[in-house]
Amino acid sequence: MPTVSITSGRIVKDSGSRGTARWRIIKSSKANLVLFSAGLALILLAGFWRLGVAPALKVVPTDIDLLRFYNGTLVERVRPPGQPPVGQQPAPMDVIIQEREFNPVRRSTSKVAVIEVDSAVINAADRRRLSEKKEFFAVNRKSAKQVKGKGADRDRSGYCLVFPFNTPEADLPVFDELTGKTQKAVFAGREKIYGVNALVFKVEYGWQTAAMPEGFPSRMTGAQLKSILSNPALPVDDSDSLKVEYKGDLSLEFLVEPVAGNLIGTRNAHSSVRLSVNNPASHPAFTQVITTLNYSETVASLREASAFAHDEIAKLRLQFLYLPVGLLTLGIACLLIGAFAGVKE
Repeated sequence: MPTVSITSGRIVKDSGSRGTARWRIIKSSKANLVLFSAGLALILLAGFWRLGVAPALKVVPTDIDLLRFYNGTLVERVRPPGQPPVGQQPAPMDVIIQEREFNPVRRSTSKVAVIEVDSAVINAADRRRLSEKKEFFAVNRKSAKQVKGKGADRDRSGYCLVFPFNTPEADLPVFDELTGKTQKAVFAGREKIYGVNALVFKVEYGWQTAAMPEGFPSRMTGAQLKSILSNPALPVDDSDSLKVEYKGDLSLEFLVEPVAGNLIGTRNAHSSVRLSVNNPASHPAFTQVITTLNYSETVASLREASAFAHDEIAKLRLQFLYLPVGLLTLGIACLLIGAFAGVKE
């Protein structure tokens, strides 16, 4: 036992002497000292980048610029007061929905990303624009949730257009423009689309209070109601003042790339808006569908959105994997070269 103790002490002493001697030799060579110091700095920088810088850069981007197209069918069954009635047999119309999503210049901040969406519904036959709309969304750049004010054109909650980093395979709250409130998006599975892994979500509801369609009032006279419905036999007096409500129905699927939370596309969308008159004291309840719209995103749009999502994943891998690993590898190499190259004990 005493022999082992003495031997261990000698080993420790010799090892320490060799380490001290090597350090003296490294210090005596300017090139080795520079390489050794640079190696230590790069190793520390790799840790600082991975734990400090990369998470700070993991935010909703402000260089979004996507052009989306949808093919759909629009059926206009009732027009607002003052416009020519549709008639008894409204014909379905093939339409193209065009949407451009982009970050307007100097509207975003370090905490909030402002996304502008310019959309138009276009008659597919003659390219006539049936309607146009401009909307502004404000998104928390860390959580990807909608925020009130901060450049948005209306108060929204939940998610819309962009989704959280590492999107969970679970139900999500999403903002719905038709009803003006948050709806539940149900997780429905996984799917690979154009080389990108995506999560599939479904939204479905019926007979919910909807925003007033453009041109339609909250009250109508009996005469107006008969006119827009082309139904003079409707059991209301022409002079009656009727309260009108609007109800929405919606079902659709959308796909999200979960790593960066990018929306890939929307498909199998079916929506309708109904006009509802219910004055039980004097008249029977009455409901009429105003419009129905069915649409799905085009293959070209899905490809473009998938390519954008792929690029965003590549950016995250660069920030969280390739840069810190590269810095660490270079640091270790410099450290070893500085410690051993040309050093003779």
